[in-house]
Amino acid sequence: MPRDAQDHAVTVAFEEAARAFDHAVEGYLMHRANAAQRIAPVLAADPEFGMAHVLRGYLPMTAYDGAFLPRSREALAEARRHLARATPRERAPAEALSFWIDGEVGRALSTWEDILAEHPRDVLAFRMHHFVAFWSGMPERMLAGVERVLPRWSASVPGWGAVLASRAFAHEECCS
Repeated sequence: MPRDAQDHAVTVAFEEAARAFDHAVEGYLMHRANAAQRIAPVLAADPEFGMAHVLRGYLPMTAYDGAFLPRSREALAEARRHLARATPRERAPAEALSFWIDGEVGRALSTWEDILAEHPRDVLAFRMHHFVAFWSGMPERMLAGVERVLPRWSASVPGWGAVLASRAFAHEECCS
């Protein structure tokens, strides 16, 4: 089974899809203007890759604009069609997305926290938790999330810079 950049098993048909997904996630982590466009090559390589559809649902939600909810709902429905054969770590983010779409932010955060308790290097779950905790006015929860996963990260793991940046930002939010 292919693995992502943080060494998690991913349920994809081709290694090419896993690498394209890493590229798409990196685009989000690095705040690239083309982050959403980076999902198209993932789906071209494997249209049934559930996590690609989850990411496609997450990105419109980051705008906090109700006009984008239909896009996220459609992506969630598509993700659920393809996640039956996926790992539990890959199915859980769809539940977080569902809670977020329904306005149940606390449940979404708890779902990401559950993912991170078992998979502290799940950089997408980490970054979504961080983002939503911030925009929901929960800087202490944001900081606690960073501190819980930090011991399992190092400079040798792709995404390390995003974790450090998130830690610095969380400290600034909690200490200012």
